[in-house]
Amino acid sequence: MIKIIWYGTATILLQVDEEKLLFDPFFRFNKKLETLPADIFNNANYIFNTNSHLDHTCHLPLILKNSNAKLFAPK
Repeated sequence: MIKIIWYGTATILLQVDEEKLLFDPFFRFNKKLETLPADIFNNANYIFNTNSHLDHTCHLPLILKNSNAKLFAPK
């Protein structure tokens, strides 16, 4: 089964059976907007970072610290 969830900005979670592929995880900075819980991405198996802009990278250290995900990113 394939499941796709868009979390806003560039964040997409693609689940294929038991594998979870996370693209560009990001938590919003504006507290007036809906925010995601900090542990929502901890069960990702793989994280794909598509570019080095702030909205694609700033939360990677937190997510990687609390998960066992393998990161794929440009040099």
